[in-house]
Amino acid sequence: MECQKLNPGCTEMHQLLASLRLSQDRPADAKASLVKVVEALQDCDEDSVPTFHSQVELAKMLLEVELTKECKMILYTLLDVDEKDSFLWYLLGQCYLSQRNHRNAFKCLSKALQAIPDDADDMADLKADIAKFLQEAKDALGTAAADVDVDSDMSDSEVAFDGDDDDDDADDDDDDDDDDDEGQKEDSKAADA
Repeated sequence: MECQKLNPGCTEMHQLLASLRLSQDRPADAKASLVKVVEALQDCDEDSVPTFHSQVELAKMLLEVELTKECKMILYTLLDVDEKDSFLWYLLGQCYLSQRNHRNAFKCLSKALQAIPDDADDMADLKADIAKFLQEAKDALGTAAADVDVDSDMSDSEVAFDGDDDDDDADDDDDDDDDDDEGQKEDSKAADA
């Protein structure tokens, strides 16, 4: 804790502390440390930004403690550096799945699967996980999954970083579509009878 006194804005120290707290099954303490990491990152100058790998580990922990907005912010920053990284797309898909935003989860997980080379035998486990969660998103979308343009960009409203969690609105829209589809099915059954 001496490091905390000397440099309270040290992202590495807070991230290591969060990792330790997670291993001790103390998620609330880990979450508090991770919030400090994210806050410190916003004030970081270019020379003190953590490494790519360190930021990926940060995103994994943010997802684990359900800080999905912050996780998405980190992942989108990393995707600006390497948009072909299948693991980043996988984590982003996990964020959207946890928020029940199945349309964006489907897009991200599809991109994750596309980014894995066919001959990447060492990525078989990741590929299987992606396929499993992609199926979950597809099942949640139902017939609307066929209409999802995987290559289209997600709009800013779907990637809210400003405190307004517009992802919930996207879920509501998906739910409304499902309700409309069911209503149309019931109407057509009634007409057939």
